[in-house]
Amino acid sequence: MESALLAATLMALLGGTLAGVLAGVVGTLRAPATIEGPAVAPLGARPSLPSLAHAGVLLGLTFLLAALVLRAIRVGHAPWSNMYEFNQAFAAAGLMAYLAFERRYPVRGLAPLAALVAGGLVAYSLTLSAAVRPLPPALQTPVFLTVHVGAAMLAYGIYAIPASRPRPSCCNAGRRNA
Repeated sequence: MESALLAATLMALLGGTLAGVLAGVVGTLRAPATIEGPAVAPLGARPSLPSLAHAGVLLGLTFLLAALVLRAIRVGHAPWSNMYEFNQAFAAAGLMAYLAFERRYPVRGLAPLAALVAGGLVAYSLTLSAAVRPLPPALQTPVFLTVHVGAAMLAYGIYAIPASRPRPSCCNAGRRNA
């Protein structure tokens, strides 16, 4: 069941990215060109690159969270004790960070990139061993495992989104154009 959810996650993330990119290309090619440049298509006339990729992010995150919950039940602790689990949790944290960032700032155009990075992490985790092994001694305290590794994973996920743009528009607020 866990593998099926991860495969569904991968298909949703990569499918949403591909659909979004194709919608953007088709929409650009359909816009009539004039001497002054391409015409602006009426609002709602073409599928939006960010909205299709955003739907893929939401669907992929749903499947990924379900897979992580099943893994946590199976192993009996937070699912980030090896690279197989950590990559999946990192992908989920990155998608959640994107969604939180997208609610605050107009960065829906980053949806294809967030989905692609998360899809890459999930695909890589599928190449790793999914065997359940005992925790290393340093992580056998449940509180330490949850706080230490959880905070690191969340920090990586939060950093992945703003780092994907060299200068996001949200950081330019209040600056004058030179």
